[in-house]
Amino acid sequence: MSPKAALIVGAAVLAVVLGLGYVLSVTQPVRAPVSETAPLEKTTAPDITLTPYEDETPTERPFITQETVENLYYGLSYEQAEEKFGFPSDEHTTEHDPGVEGYTPPFLIHWHVWENEDGSKARLGFVNNRLDRKHYIEPDGSDALPVAPDLDVDRYGDILGIEE
Repeated sequence: MSPKAALIVGAAVLAVVLGLGYVLSVTQPVRAPVSETAPLEKTTAPDITLTPYEDETPTERPFITQETVENLYYGLSYEQAEEKFGFPSDEHTTEHDPGVEGYTPPFLIHWHVWENEDGSKARLGFVNNRLDRKHYIEPDGSDALPVAPDLDVDRYGDILGIEE
């Protein structure tokens, strides 16, 4: 190794060490010196009475009916649905739909569920934050809303008049 190369390597190592030392000194907290003669003061915690926030008081949730779900317009955003129901969804899941080759591309459905006290549920599917699917599930688990023909992807060929 030539003396010039050795000098460059040495300068680089020195710069790294000095830079690291500077960074460490900047990140270390500055500590005040402790006086050995200053007595420590004994403090007690003040009495604190906790009061609940107004938002923490339980409010009665509105009951979501089948008619309410049926009257929701396709294309509605999640925020608008939440506003109509009066409270956020209880559950959220995501489902990947591969689409139908030649007809629809793959997409994600974000399912939101609002549950009533009697066990009935409003289940809404959003694609690109727009309402695309809606179900009203009865307490016994049956879907009270009919499947829209444009959502029956298993029968797209029949619906469009194309034989498979």
